Amino acid sequence: MTPDELKFFENRRSDFPSLSRTVNGLKAVYLDGPAGTQVPTPVIEAIAQYYRTSNANTHGMFVTSQESDQMIEETRAAVADFLGASGPETISFGANMTTLNFSLSKAIARSLKPGDEILITQLDHEANRGPWLALSQFGMNVAEINVRQDGTLDYDDARSKISPRTRLVAMGMASNAFGSVNDVHRMRAWTKEAGCLLLLDAVHYAPHFPINVQNIDPAFGGHGEEVIPEGAAGGSRIQSATDRHVASFF
Repeated sequence: MTPDELKFFENRRSDFPSLSRTVNGLKAVYLDGPAGTQVPTPVIEAIAQYYRTSNANTHGMFVTSQESDQMIEETRAAVADFLGASGPETISFGANMTTLNFSLSKAIARSLKPGDEILITQLDHEANRGPWLALSQFGMNVAEINVRQDGTLDYDDARSKISPRTRLVAMGMASNAFGSVNDVHRMRAWTKEAGCLLLLDAVHYAPHFPINVQNIDPAFGGHGEEVIPEGAAGGSRIQSATDRHVASFF
C-alpha cells in the first residue's frame, strides 16, 4: 500500500467515531459486516437532526410530516442514482435484507405451485437462503448451487440445475465469507433463457464496486447496511416483473 493510499484509508477511518477507540492498545477493527456496519459522523448527525426537528409519521398535512415525506423521496432518488436504477419509483425500503427477502418470498409464493423450483447457493448469507428454504414447506423444490474448494460458485453445477421448472434463482453478488465476486451477468443470461426471475443480494458488493442494475437487469436486487444504521436496507425492483408482488414487497 502506497503512502497516499494509507493516508486515504486513515482519513476514512476518521469518518467513523466507533473506530477511534482502541482495544487492548490497538486501533479498533470491525469485521462483522453481515451483522451491520459502523456508521459515519454525517449519518449520525443527519439522524439526530431529523429526530430534533422533523420526527413524524408520513403522508400527513402538517409540516413535519411533509418534511419526512420529502426526505424519504430524496433518499429514494439518491439510492436510485447509487444503484443505477431507472428511477426512484423502483426503490423499496425495508428493515433489512433478511426482512425484505422474507416479505418477497411470501409474495412470490402466491404465484408458485408445488413442484416449482427455486435455486439458491451454498455461498450466500442466510438472508438470501432462509427465506427461500422456507418455501419448501409449501411444496416448492429448493436446490443449491455448490461451492468449489476455492470459495467460488460451481457454474457448471449451476447451469445443470436451471431447468424449465426453475422459477427463481437467488444469489449474492459477492460473498460475505470469502469475498468471492460472482458472475451475475452469466447467471442473468441463463435465467433469461430459462424464463425465470433472478434475485441479487448486493449487501457485500455495493460498498466496494459500482452497480448499474439496468445493465444487469435482475427482477429484484437488494443492498443494505453499508454506512446506514443497522436495520435499514433498500431494494431495487424491475416494475414489469413485480406488479403482482408489490403489495407484499413494501
